[in-house]
Amino acid sequence: KLEKIFAALQFLLISNNDHIKTHYTYFGRTKIKVLIKEIRNTLNYFSRQRYIDKNFPIKIPQNKNLIFFPMQQEPERSLLLTAPSYTDQIHTIDFISKCIPENYLLIVKEHPTQGPGRGWRKLSDYKKFLHNPRVFFIHPSVSASEIIKQSNLVISVSGTASLEASFFNTPSITFAKKDFTLISSIQKFNANEDLSLLIKNSLNLKTDPNEVGKYFDILEENSFVFDQLNFQLAYLSYFYFNGNLVDIEIDESKMKTFLNKNEE
Repeated sequence: KLEKIFAALQFLLISNNDHIKTHYTYFGRTKIKVLIKEIRNTLNYFSRQRYIDKNFPIKIPQNKNLIFFPMQQEPERSLLLTAPSYTDQIHTIDFISKCIPENYLLIVKEHPTQGPGRGWRKLSDYKKFLHNPRVFFIHPSVSASEIIKQSNLVISVSGTASLEASFFNTPSITFAKKDFTLISSIQKFNANEDLSLLIKNSLNLKTDPNEVGKYFDILEENSFVFDQLNFQLAYLSYFYFNGNLVDIEIDESKMKTFLNKNEE
């Protein structure tokens, strides 16, 4: 919170906001508009968080046939680039719910970073499924792994939940072209297919641990160890007020200090 306050003071009181004159994507982005939008976004976040806490249960339904759909944060490149036809996840949930077998429940979990990163979705998006008996929204704090363990099938647009499902011998479907569809229990849905039939067939699939092992052998052979997340956190903290302000000047000495510190 303190970093956010420092970022706001830097932007509102010190920055000359020159990008508004030189960058088309900053057109109309005055300081007062940014301030108003930030306040509005903060208020929206808290009201939506209250709604989620009140209406989304934290217990996984028992004695039910479950199909799990984990939502992805958006807007995000993993949706926009790898599955552009399915960027409207609310529509996708509705589509899937109409294709699952009658004795199954579609359990949906919002991505936990959608709140901190994007202020959650509009309440109307969540309320659309309030009275849909085939869709069950669970609280975003519930472990996705625990849901996968109790599910008969995982359906993901382009996320890695489809891959994670293979660790629990749970078949899965992905809407995007991914290398982990090398594993035969992970099916790729194509737009011209019958999703109802694909779901029905996928429910009968079993995971071959040898295939999963071979897939990760391939990954290991073509990978190297790099703590990307902590590296990102380090430069966001060092340069960008913990990620709260990106329009800043970086002098050469500060950059050299950071590079030397993180040389390894």
